[in-house]
Order: sequence, then structure tokens, then C-alpha cells
Amino acid sequence: MPDTARHARDGIAIPWLAAAAILLVQTAAQGQSQSKWAPHVDLEAMPGTARSIGRIDVFAPLLQDDASLLFADVRGRFDDLQNREGNFGLGYRRMMQGGWNIGGYGFFDRLRSQSQNLFSQVTLGAELLGRNWDFRANGYIPASTDAKPVPVANAAPVLVGGTIELEGATEHSLGGIDAEAGWRVPLWDAGADRQLRVYAGGYRFAGSGVRDVAGPRGRIEFTLYDAFAILPGARVTAGAEVQHDAPRGTQAFALLRLRIPFGGAAEATHPLDAQARRMTDPVIRDVDVVTGQHTFEEPAHLVGSGSLLQNVQVVSTGAGEAGVQTALSGGGTVILDGTAGPLNVASGLTMVPNQALLGGGAAIPVEGASSGRVAMFRVPGALPTLQASFSSNVTLLTAASGTTIRGVGFSGGELGLVVPAGSTGVIIQGNSFAANRWHGIFVGSPSQPTSVTIDSNSFAIAANEYAIGVVGAQVATVITNNRFAGTYPSGAISLDGVAATVANNVFTGAYAGYNGGVIVGGATQLFGGGNDMTQITYGAPCLGAYGGGSIAYTGPGGVAGTVPASCPPFPYEGGGSGGGGTFTFIVVSAPTLTSP
Repeated sequence: MPDTARHARDGIAIPWLAAAAILLVQTAAQGQSQSKWAPHVDLEAMPGTARSIGRIDVFAPLLQDDASLLFADVRGRFDDLQNREGNFGLGYRRMMQGGWNIGGYGFFDRLRSQSQNLFSQVTLGAELLGRNWDFRANGYIPASTDAKPVPVANAAPVLVGGTIELEGATEHSLGGIDAEAGWRVPLWDAGADRQLRVYAGGYRFAGSGVRDVAGPRGRIEFTLYDAFAILPGARVTAGAEVQHDAPRGTQAFALLRLRIPFGGAAEATHPLDAQARRMTDPVIRDVDVVTGQHTFEEPAHLVGSGSLLQNVQVVSTGAGEAGVQTALSGGGTVILDGTAGPLNVASGLTMVPNQALLGGGAAIPVEGASSGRVAMFRVPGALPTLQASFSSNVTLLTAASGTTIRGVGFSGGELGLVVPAGSTGVIIQGNSFAANRWHGIFVGSPSQPTSVTIDSNSFAIAANEYAIGVVGAQVATVITNNRFAGTYPSGAISLDGVAATVANNVFTGAYAGYNGGVIVGGATQLFGGGNDMTQITYGAPCLGAYGGGSIAYTGPGGVAGTVPASCPPFPYEGGGSGGGGTFTFIVVSAPTLTSP
């Protein structure tokens, strides 16, 4: 969104519009009155050691007589850290006996911080300006003390005391006070057109859970009045300011301020004495709506899962099958470090409900429990592989309800990973499967509701059956973003009587016999799209149905993507075993699969 639109949205443009209106009204009225004090604009630059600030200040008298002045003071402020602020104020000053001017003012302030947070506050102040001495005090009252989130750059999640945590931060508007006293250095007479003043004071801002911002401040200013003969009332001020507090350290600024009056005729007609010209001195207050940040560590959970990553155990593949199973039986999150090499599995590992198994070396997105911020957690250690001989009858890993398996390799065995009947909310993501004899992943539930997401895995299997096999009328399966390579005598994905989404997968490798990338049977409901089957070397079409099964469509469709030119352009029927009947292969060249 352009800056102008964003300023209008967050309310910072409002003081600028008000300032323009006031200036126009006052300029028009100036020719019809003999006002003592005229409107002006101050342009101010403050290059600094920690940041540089620019400001525009519109000062407009509203009501006045010979000794008092009611005025509007509208300001816009910006800096090179992307902070933007507007101030809209009203003030009153009165000339007193003995050369003193007394005054008070109030401002409404609106800040858009560099974190893109919006803050509002009210500023109230009082001043006593004399011939040789000045005294000022201000109070700052936040409109709200609500915490607002702050982006934390390059903050990686960390494992702390058995919990994976994410560094977070919030920004708060701080209430506070400041005060100062000033002295005119008597190098020239008090009525001279040049003056040097020095100021000393301090400030304190505080908020709940945030470090106090408190410390001393000093300033020196040299002002040249009526700096340009052709522009009565113009001023040039040069100076310097330094302050120090613990959160921000020492900050020093140079100061250059140029006053452009809009009532030159009035200034020329009514020359101001030393006391009168100070009635239009700038209101001195803190240039910022002061904010502070609170940093904290918040627990994290896997993206897409509400379970916090707590009770985290790190176990090495060197602990053997028994040691890893002990860790899994303890619940919580298990990080499996494969630095010691593959883990030989003889009996099979079993997870408990609501558990996460994370492989070392994987980059896994986690989400802050309170902030919702997402960052990548680099799992400590190296990629682990669960392995068994190709001829063994072992299942390498059995999942459970609510479990997540990420960043683990599965090699050999009869089955790589099994999702038992009745297991819901299982997530299998970012794993690799190779040389599993029967299935890489098997999901079976003839009668119990079961749900599983199989996403972003890689399969390189010379299997007797399928990379993924799903059976059962109660199973809801999502199979997305996987890559299938290798040799599949029976096809890559087998769906038998299930409801499944098969989308955005890539199929490569060799598909032998009369089978294809996705094989369906029974009353299967197939949804999805975006699958790529252009790289298959096969002996059958891309989509098949066996055992008397069929696919019903609401319109033309197929497994989305481009069907290979070598895919037969007609239904093919052939004899064979498997499924207990005749194979029926259905090939449709349309690029989108529609739901039944």
C-alpha cells in the first residue's frame, strides 16, 4: 500500500490536513487584522548518532490580545528508522509582570512505529519563560497500554529445557514525565537579536513488563532573531542535544531550525520586544511517543498442530531399537538423531497418541503458541534412517492418533509405516521411503474412522505392491506434494473403497504390467488435481480400476496434469490376477479431476 494511503488509514495524515486548513485561514485573516503575533512554520532537522529526525511544526494564533495568546500547534515528525508521528495541540500563553510568560498546552499524539504498530497518547505541559530563566514540565499519558506484536528478525526457535521455544517481542506505549530548566548565557543583552541558552533536565517513562526509560538530558541553542531583513520574524536556531538512558544508550543530536513567518507585514508594523517574541517560542516536549519492547520466549507447536512441542527428548540411533522405543513410550516429542548411523529395527517401533517424531537435521516450521509467528526450527543432529532387511516381515514404525512423523528415512522391511485403524489426525510429512517390500505407507480401516495426511514425502521403491496403500470405507486420506520414483509392479498409489484427495504429486520411474500411477478399487471417491504423470515409463494407463471397481465423475476428468501421449486413448480391458477379477483401466485426457 502506498505511504500516502497508509498514512490516511492510520490517522497520521489528519494533523497535516488540519495544519493546512489552519494555515490557510490564518493567512487569509492576516490581511484584515493588525495581529501582534502571526502564524509561522518551523522546519527542523536533527541528525543524530543513533537516528536522524525531521519535523515540520505549524504554529497558528487563534485568539489574542496585547498580552495573551491562544494558539494551535500542529506537527509532523519522521525519522530514518521508519517511525512516523503526528501531534495536534492547543496552547495558551500570557505575558506577566517582571518579564515572565506563563503557559500551558495539550497535545493528542499518534505514532506509527517502525514495527508498524499504532500508538496514541495525550501530552499535557506547563512552562514559565523568563528573561534569563526557563522552566518546563510535561506529562505523557498513553491512550492504551495494550501490548502489540513486534517482528523479531532472524530469531530461530530453540530447544530449552525440554521445550521448543520461539523468541517473541511486544511493543508498549510508555507513560512518563520530563522537566528541564534553562539559562540565558549573558553574552548579549536580553533584547539583542541573538541569544544563547543552555538547558538541563531529565525524563522517566515506564510501563508494565518493560524496562524504564529514564535519564538526564542536556541541550544548547543559539537563536538568531530576524535573520533575514526581507522576511521580518524569521529565525534561525542551531544547537545540540544529548541524552542517556539504559535501554537506548547515549544519543546525541545536532539541531537546525528555520522559522518561516506568514505575517511579515504584522511583524514589521509591530516589532516585538524580548518578552513578546518569546510568546511564539517552540513548545518543548519529547519528540516521540515513547515505546518500549518486552522480549520473551513462548512455547511453539508444529504448524497445523495445536500440540505444544514439550517434553522433548533427544535420542540417538546409537541407543538401539530398545532405547528409541523407551523414548517413544514416554510420550511427548522425540527427536531422533541419526549421527550414529541407521537404526536396525527387528521388532518394530510404536508411537503413542499425540506424539511427534522429528528427524535430526530437518527444517520444520513451528508456530508461536501466543503470537502465531512462524519460524523454521532446525532439528539438532543428522537425518535418521530406520532400516531392516528387504526380506524381513517387520513393520518399521506404527503411528497412533494425533501423531506427526517428519524428517525420517524408512528403508527395507515388509512395511515402512503403518497407520492403524481408528487413528485420526496423523501427519506424515517430509520423510523418505526406499526398498520397502510391500508398502512404504499402509493405512487400513474397514470399519473405524481413520484420517491421515501424507505430504511432501519421497518414495523410491522397488516394491511387490504399492508405495502407498489405503484400504477401508472409513478412511479419509490426503496425498499431496509427494514424489514417486523407482519401479512399481503394482502401481504407486492404491486406493480401495476410500475417500481420498490426490493432488500435486509427481510420478516418475517404471510402472510395469497393467497398472498405473493411481489404482482404485471398490467405492472409491477421488478428488484432487495438479498431478504430473508425464515422466512415467509404464505398461499401462495412468489411472486404473481393478476388482470390479469404478470411478464415477460429475464431468470429464482424470488425474490432473498432462496425460502422456503414449497413454492409450481408449478404455482398456484385460485379464489378470489381483483384485479377484477383470482389470478395467480408465484413461481420460482432460487436465482436471472433478469430484464424484
